[in-house]
Amino acid sequence: MSNAALRPGGSGTQVGQGPVAIAPLTPHAPTHAPQTGSDPLATAAAGSILIGDTAAVGVADSFARSDHQHALAVPALPASQVTGAGAAGVATGPARADHVHPQAALAPAAHAPTHLPSGSDPLTTAAPTATGVATASAVGTAESFARSDHAHQSNTTPAAVAETAAIGTSGQPARADHVHTAPGRLLNVQRLTSGNYTKTAGTNTVIVHGVGGGGGGGGGDQGAGIQGVGAGGGSGQYITHRETGLGAGPFAATYGTAGAGGTVGNNPGTAGGASTLALGVTLTAGGGGGGGSMAAASFASFAAGGFAGTGGASNANLSTQGNSPGENGSRDSASQQVSGAGGSSPMGSGGQAIFNTSATGNAGTGDGGGGGGGNATSSTADKAGGAGTAGAWIIYEYT
Repeated sequence: MSNAALRPGGSGTQVGQGPVAIAPLTPHAPTHAPQTGSDPLATAAAGSILIGDTAAVGVADSFARSDHQHALAVPALPASQVTGAGAAGVATGPARADHVHPQAALAPAAHAPTHLPSGSDPLTTAAPTATGVATASAVGTAESFARSDHAHQSNTTPAAVAETAAIGTSGQPARADHVHTAPGRLLNVQRLTSGNYTKTAGTNTVIVHGVGGGGGGGGGDQGAGIQGVGAGGGSGQYITHRETGLGAGPFAATYGTAGAGGTVGNNPGTAGGASTLALGVTLTAGGGGGGGSMAAASFASFAAGGFAGTGGASNANLSTQGNSPGENGSRDSASQQVSGAGGSSPMGSGGQAIFNTSATGNAGTGDGGGGGGGNATSSTADKAGGAGTAGAWIIYEYT
């Protein structure tokens, strides 16, 4: 702009006159102060600050005072942190520098299988401790778990039986059906009259009682006015034996046959057979002898009883005795006579004697008993002698 334009009505050139000098402007900035100046510059409130704004010169035809303030909305509460994933967010409002996000309770996804012993994040397991007697229940202090199929160590072998009762000091339990090792404890008793011997399980020691077959009694002979009697048969031999460290078996056994009574009349009884049992040694119990007889007559006489069984080399280590011979048959006169009783042993009894009565001899009873002699009076028929009984084995089995 020229000085001429500043003069009222001037066009910038005055006809007939030269240029007019204009005085320079004096400092006048205070006149533009927004509140106290005489020629204030226009001002306006600053715009709001929003998240995501970019820097710009602006387009407003006004100025901002030096103590201006931008409007900031009151920050809203920050969102809850529900996932671990990062995100820029969509809110346009700012957040205070000391803001705090509330931490929502996070429910983990189902993941129990990962903690199994074979899982990807297994819990630690360890062997359980041994079970003790009289221990109290307790949660424990271990930092590990036990598997569902775990087993506690438990020593179940009981001690041998002692003579004095005692609670004991072991910390280990025993099964309810346990069995104590008791050397010398009686397990079983077997009476054998046939077949081989099979020991009871657990048998280590046996005590054997055996007897041979008993002899038969003699027959009774009679006639007109005369009479006769028979003698008793002897019992089978009775033996006892003890053996330890018995093998597995079975063990062969035989049983002495019973002696037959003498047939009617003046006929002796037959001998009983021997019984055998093959253990570590072969045991033999001999059979009893048969009872004798006599011819009918009226004078005094007797018939010899059968001998008690003997086994020769019986091999029994406890006893080879205990049996008896048959009794003699005796006639005192034509009217007084008695037949002989059979021999007895701890395992069998002999047949009883017969006094002044006409009768067949009585048979033995039990095992290895001798038969009694027959008695025939003058008024009856001849009589047979009684039979003996067969041999047997009785075995006491011990641990």
